[in-house]
Amino acid sequence: MSFCPQCGTQVQDGTAFCPQCGYAFKNVNGPSGNQDYGYQDQAGANSYQQQEEETNFTRRWQQQHEQQRQQQNAGGAGWQRTQTQRPPRQPRVDDSAEYQVLERPILNRGQTAIIGYLGWIGFLIAMIGGDRKEEYAKSHLNQSLLMNITATCALILYSIGAAVVSAGVVMSAYSYAMYGRGTGAVGFGVFLFVLGLAALIFTIVMWFFGLIRACRGNNKPVLLFGRFRPMK
Repeated sequence: MSFCPQCGTQVQDGTAFCPQCGYAFKNVNGPSGNQDYGYQDQAGANSYQQQEEETNFTRRWQQQHEQQRQQQNAGGAGWQRTQTQRPPRQPRVDDSAEYQVLERPILNRGQTAIIGYLGWIGFLIAMIGGDRKEEYAKSHLNQSLLMNITATCALILYSIGAAVVSAGVVMSAYSYAMYGRGTGAVGFGVFLFVLGLAALIFTIVMWFFGLIRACRGNNKPVLLFGRFRPMK
């Protein structure tokens, strides 16, 4: 009978491994009968086994790391392949640069309101390149449109009245020379002349107030012209 040098368990002679701790009894009862030899051999075996385990652990770690790297590379290649094979996205009409440039007004609301008072040419420029959808600019454009129409009609009446007065003077002189009495053309011409001149003066005064309010950012409507909105 002998004892296990590792745990002290009593075992029978010739036993290869300790039933308690699994110690290997190789060369324990060798030719020299020195149990310390078996202990040294077991320590060498344990050291070798530890080195093997460390080597296996390192090898397994490297294999796992290599597999993860290959999976990442495969995933990246698949993503790139998917991006390459994916058809290009068709831009919507309202996302295109051309549409945005065409829809963006050239003049802001203040510039639109001011330029709209510069006669028919300014009104057309404000309508083409201005911000016509903004309420502030739209109200001033409505006023400037009515002022332009009124001023044009007043100039027409003024011109017609001046022409009728000139023709009436000639006709009255001829009628007075021939028939001894004048005609009513002069009175009618004077009426048209005065009416056109009064409308033109009133339009100029209201135009001045509208322009001042547009420059100051005031949206208050002017007299008479601010009550009508031909453009909704």
